[in-house]
Amino acid sequence: MRTASILLVSLLTAPVAAQEEGDWRLPFRNPQEAIDPPTKLYDQLRIMIARSQRPDVPRELDEQGIEICDDDAWRAARKNMLELSRADGLDAGYLSLILRKSGSLEDRMLAMYGMFYLPDPSLVSQMINHIPGEPSPKLRQDSYQRAIDFLRVQLPKKNDGDIEEWNKIRVGPAGEKPPKPGEYSVGFDPVPFFYLLTVDSPIDQRQAMWFLGEVVNARPELWKTFLAATALTIKELVVHDDRAVRESARDFVVKLDPENRPAPSIDDTADLAAWLDAVLYDVFPPIRPISPGLVELYRSDDLNKVIELGGKLLRDQSIADPANGKLKNGSFYRGLKIQRAPEPLDKLGLKVGWVVTAINGTPVASCKDVLNVFEKTWRRSYLVEYVAGGKLQAKEFRRAN
Repeated sequence: MRTASILLVSLLTAPVAAQEEGDWRLPFRNPQEAIDPPTKLYDQLRIMIARSQRPDVPRELDEQGIEICDDDAWRAARKNMLELSRADGLDAGYLSLILRKSGSLEDRMLAMYGMFYLPDPSLVSQMINHIPGEPSPKLRQDSYQRAIDFLRVQLPKKNDGDIEEWNKIRVGPAGEKPPKPGEYSVGFDPVPFFYLLTVDSPIDQRQAMWFLGEVVNARPELWKTFLAATALTIKELVVHDDRAVRESARDFVVKLDPENRPAPSIDDTADLAAWLDAVLYDVFPPIRPISPGLVELYRSDDLNKVIELGGKLLRDQSIADPANGKLKNGSFYRGLKIQRAPEPLDKLGLKVGWVVTAINGTPVASCKDVLNVFEKTWRRSYLVEYVAGGKLQAKEFRRAN
């Protein structure tokens, strides 16, 4: 989750530099080179596109989520295309080169259509990342539905096989193992679509939110990553001047909200902003348990209140009492037994009855000892050792901003 946020922030803070370095994922490319396409292969793709666009030609999706047309000319062209691709190669690298650099809109259109017929679904998923950077609005928009049709089928799939056999697989220095049995077979890189949310174009912002929402429908566990990475941008879009953008932003958050809170009217921006803040607070609280042994602390009113109240209770020595005892392994311990954990101190996850024995390796046996640790050695991270259930355990409290 944090990786996605960091990556997005790094892109957003230097969009011009990224464009100059040729990051093809960012909107919108300016391809101007003359690149020779695979002519014979393109001739067949041209027939397939022309037939697929006829209103009298029935279309459906196959089991891979790829468009199939019930048309003799289309089927013949596809057969020829597959035969040619075995000889000349329907090569993902070459199609990518055309999409990124070719100044010919028709050649890019044929590459964008043909990429869905690559034999490896993982390659198709990677090629989908070219769509947000395509400068032609029509080609970009025409490709979204085809991409979602594909991802709806592919993203839920998990790799079959036996883990013992997978462990025996050996690959060279440049190779990669396939996904482990039980892992998802096809990945998805959302960053190009995240970046599209920042483009000053209401229709592109709306389409990006629709696309990301459909991806979450296909793989629901991505909701938290998407919400974390887009939170700052969505806070702007949910109060956008464009009513349709506000509606798309609201609907996007509704898809990502695990509590299914009732959403306010899109005509009340104050209510929308407050509603989004409530969603983000519940999903990403500023005092945030990451694991049983780690709590992240974000700059917030909550944290200020914890520091203020905690300091007061330590100074009047009403939060804990000295204690000692014996662990289950027979070792003796000495520390400070927690007697109270009033709100908001309860958010830290320290429980009444626990005995704190050390902070960052410094033994503590009184409230004064704890105050000395915090007042004399400010750090971004504190490791609290404590006894619970007769065992010595530890919890880290880390400043996250």
